[in-house]
Amino acid sequence: MKRLWGLRVRLIVLLVILTLVPIILFTVIFQLRMVSFMKNTLWARMQTGLEKSDRLLSQELEQYTVLLYAFCTDPDILQLAERSAEGIGGEDRAVLQERFRQMCERTDGLLGISVRMPDGGWVYYDAVYDTAEKSPWLEDGPYGRAELLSGEISRQGAGNADIDLREMVPRVSDLTKEETYYGPMAVWRDGGTKEDPLYYFSAGMAFSVRTEEGREDDALICLCVDERRLQETMEGIGDAFFYLEKDGVILSAPDASRIGRTVAQDGEPLRQSGGVLDYGEFHVEPYGDCATCAIGNTASGWTMIELYPLADYRAELRQQRLLFALMAGIVVLSGAGFILFVTRPLLVSVNGILNGMKQVENGDYSVRLKKHRGMSLEMERITDGFNAMVGQTEQLIARVRQAAKEQRSAEISALEAQIDPHFLYNTLDVINWKAVAREEYEISEMVGDLADILRYAIKDAGGITTLGREIAWMKKYVRLQQEKLGSRVQIFGEVSREAAGAGMHKMLLQPLVENSIRHGLSGKEGQPILVITGEIRDGLLRVTVGDNGAGMEPELVRTLNDRNYHRRNHFGIENVRKRLTLYYGETAGLSFESEKGQYTRVTLTLPVMEGEGKH
Repeated sequence: MKRLWGLRVRLIVLLVILTLVPIILFTVIFQLRMVSFMKNTLWARMQTGLEKSDRLLSQELEQYTVLLYAFCTDPDILQLAERSAEGIGGEDRAVLQERFRQMCERTDGLLGISVRMPDGGWVYYDAVYDTAEKSPWLEDGPYGRAELLSGEISRQGAGNADIDLREMVPRVSDLTKEETYYGPMAVWRDGGTKEDPLYYFSAGMAFSVRTEEGREDDALICLCVDERRLQETMEGIGDAFFYLEKDGVILSAPDASRIGRTVAQDGEPLRQSGGVLDYGEFHVEPYGDCATCAIGNTASGWTMIELYPLADYRAELRQQRLLFALMAGIVVLSGAGFILFVTRPLLVSVNGILNGMKQVENGDYSVRLKKHRGMSLEMERITDGFNAMVGQTEQLIARVRQAAKEQRSAEISALEAQIDPHFLYNTLDVINWKAVAREEYEISEMVGDLADILRYAIKDAGGITTLGREIAWMKKYVRLQQEKLGSRVQIFGEVSREAAGAGMHKMLLQPLVENSIRHGLSGKEGQPILVITGEIRDGLLRVTVGDNGAGMEPELVRTLNDRNYHRRNHFGIENVRKRLTLYYGETAGLSFESEKGQYTRVTLTLPVMEGEGKH
């Protein structure tokens, strides 16, 4: 039972191995290919989205350039600027401020405009507070009252030194005329509080003004742009978010509190992507829980960084792994259930056989296994073989017990009728010499044959002799029997040399010869003939005793050939059958052939064994 369960366990383990190994390999390969596909797809989408955002940012900045250039080349503006060399009047200031207000209303994200006139004064409009006078953050220029988050000016022109806008007034002449520059990011915190801080940057352009004296002075116009406008301009895929940085400093971020921090402070993904690109160069790589993608913006000189969270992709991969794990579990459980279902009849059959074997071990040979529905052909054969084996064992034990019983009876009878063999031999010898003295030589010969027969039968009764010695002794027996018959019996022996030397138990032929003389040749008209043949064929010794006597009816022949049939008047035949069974088991046989009034032939079949003195 335990071994069968061990077989079940081994089958299930083998099933698990054969099932899980291909599934695991397939899952790993599929996951690798899926990750590669998702990565390539994500990179392509991010690059497309980033390039689109770069174009939109350039278009947005180009809009400010157009506004600045239009202002710098507007004849009315230039005329007002020329008159301001001696100090701008209230009427001119009002005209400029109105123009600024209109520009702010038409342009999204424009927080204010300020112009530094040749006389050093500032004319501005604050769109946040809708005022042109006493602005809390714009009155002293675009960065006059704000907290600078970067001290450098980004510009397109070559050969220009970095300019601190706090010192810009005396150095405006260093800027390239009619080219846009982008100032640093700044924050103005209302009244020093940190609620609703205003993050912005400036886009400016320097231009020349000819005074009434014919002298050229420098003027500067600055647009103050809301940082949130940059975030609105940049758009990517899904949950992507963007950063702008310049020289390692964050200029724009989804969380405004990050503005002004360095890339190194804000996290590894930004440090991995930012500050390494030339303008227009594209760079992308995964890092941690985000995919990073960066590109340099040629219009501003800023680096645009896109971060895309990978949580959704990783969740998709986890779902795929769970799906494969579920499939593997279903396959394994189904296979295990199938094995248990298929082996259940085998378990029942083996359990029945084991129970039967246990009963046989306890000495119960009457047990027989029953076949049941669903039993396999192999188990049916094992069941039949077990039943046949137990049946044969039961029969053998019964025969052994019967033989032992008969042997005990024979031993008791022999003890009861025991006569000293030497007394018989001496008596027969005395009779023999008296017959010789009276010249009764026939009587002397008969007495001598009788003495030889007694010695042969009594010495080592049931022992091993050869077929040749058995036939020689049988001839003496026939000479004695023919005196009773009243006619001489002709004996013919046809025995091969090999068969004559073959071994057999004593006294097996005597009952057969006695039956031939008593029932076949008795009352025979004509010459009685007895034929004894012997040969070895197919590994068996075949001895035939035949006569030309009265023969038998077919019904009697069938009865004698039935080994299970017992008749009181056939003790000799039954004795031979019992002795054959005791000596040789089922390998020996006895068969009869006869035709009424013609002949009778008895064939004795024995396993070949060594003769006397060779075993």
